[in-house]
Amino acid sequence: MKISACVFPVLEKIDQAIASMHRYIEEANAQKSDLIIFPEAALGGLNITGIYTQDSQNCLAMDSSEVKSLQQKAIQYSIGIGFGFLEKEKGCIYDSFVLFDKFGQIAVHYHRISRGWLPSEVTSNDYACGNIPGIADTIYGKIGVLICGDLFEPEILNCLIQAEPDFYLHIMARSFPCRDDFQKNWDEEEFPFYLNEYQKLGKPIMVCNCVEENAIEEERYCGGAWFIKGNRIINRMPLLQTGLLNVELLSE
Repeated sequence: MKISACVFPVLEKIDQAIASMHRYIEEANAQKSDLIIFPEAALGGLNITGIYTQDSQNCLAMDSSEVKSLQQKAIQYSIGIGFGFLEKEKGCIYDSFVLFDKFGQIAVHYHRISRGWLPSEVTSNDYACGNIPGIADTIYGKIGVLICGDLFEPEILNCLIQAEPDFYLHIMARSFPCRDDFQKNWDEEEFPFYLNEYQKLGKPIMVCNCVEENAIEEERYCGGAWFIKGNRIINRMPLLQTGLLNVELLSE
């Protein structure tokens, strides 16, 4: 099964993000991928202020025209499409992931459990985290889903490991200081912490992050995509680049 992990640029305007996602979906289809995944909060971003009336403007419901347009792309190209977004459900804001299969059916719908996406001052009941691990039997196999900091929560990992998925999807919106030698610093000082957690999962893992291409701040969403198997990096995309990382996920 061929999967494309999209290192996606941070786009504040949802209509621009949707248009860009459509282009990447078309590219993945042209490369004969079975499944494409986008990072955490590809739609809406993660600029949470704690002001509900403001934050809710960057949220989408499952029945919104934007989400439905991605569902239609899945049907049109017969390709699975998974993406992170800020979701409004029953008045609450969630950090969510949804995967439409090639028939446009909801294969996975997961609310992030870990709280790292929420500023510490957010105490309102209008913001919520999930309580059900991201596991689903799909036409692509049994999938385990992690959103960013879920990876470092032992209880979440243990639940996923016990469910014995065939593979994992880990989507992130992860920032990193992009100074001199930032790629080397990431590879040698930061990513080993991720590899240590991936080793516990014991199954292939596809990872993708969002990227701020033109930010002037050193600390920025740094991008990157990785395919991990047998606790080895089989393939990767360097930091601060956009595009697709294409792999045969379950090949030997």
